[in-house]
Amino acid sequence: MADISQHFQTLELETTATIEQAKEAYKDLVQVWHPDKHGNSPRLQAKAQEKLKDINNAYYEIQKYFASCKDLKEKTAQKRSEPSREKTENTSSDPESIYLLAYKFYYGQGAPRNYLEAARLFSIAARQGHVKAMELLGKMYLYGHGVGKDAAQALSLLQSAASKGNTGALVTLGISYSLGANGVQQDKSQSFVCFLRGAELGDSEAQYFLAQAYWEGLGVKKDREQSIEWLTKSAGLGHPESPRLLKEITRPGLKLFRNIQW
Repeated sequence: MADISQHFQTLELETTATIEQAKEAYKDLVQVWHPDKHGNSPRLQAKAQEKLKDINNAYYEIQKYFASCKDLKEKTAQKRSEPSREKTENTSSDPESIYLLAYKFYYGQGAPRNYLEAARLFSIAARQGHVKAMELLGKMYLYGHGVGKDAAQALSLLQSAASKGNTGALVTLGISYSLGANGVQQDKSQSFVCFLRGAELGDSEAQYFLAQAYWEGLGVKKDREQSIEWLTKSAGLGHPESPRLLKEITRPGLKLFRNIQW
């Protein structure tokens, strides 16, 4: 059985297309490939018949796909509390509800993991300004989950989310600048700026990497006191590495931090 993404490709659509766009594409392709238009050439007529079979099958599978998504949305809405029912009845206009549904598909929580559907829904929510959806969709483009790897698109989404104070995007950008990866040139100073902003917003991972920057002089002058201060804050927020490092920090010559990596 073909993957749903192949059916979208058959209709010459992106996987983020809506059912209305699929319907329009189907009608257009039927007009183009109708066998009656090639009655003067048995060879082309046979080719058109095979093509039309693929088009019909693709549209049928896409209809089933959207029907199953609609059914899941309805089941999700039914499980919500009574006061929020009115808000969730129309998820197509509510970016938070769309994001929550995408989140279920992305992590496989309450629904089978489906990166393709998660990317489609995150894209809708992101276009409506949902910041967390921008971050996770950016990471999907970064890793090629449900979409083709696209560093430029990932960077654009992550920068948009970071500009709105999303700490996950700030940490991802900080690591990218530190390593010179994901379509950006290595820039330790810019990496430091990302970690600093995320740390000031209370993100324990950003605080951990900021402590490393101060300890090793990555994009900033070495400052052991600042390093210990941010490491302590990170530990207080539950970062798994920070408490151990605080215990070992007085050992001379110790390579305290692990190298930044993905």
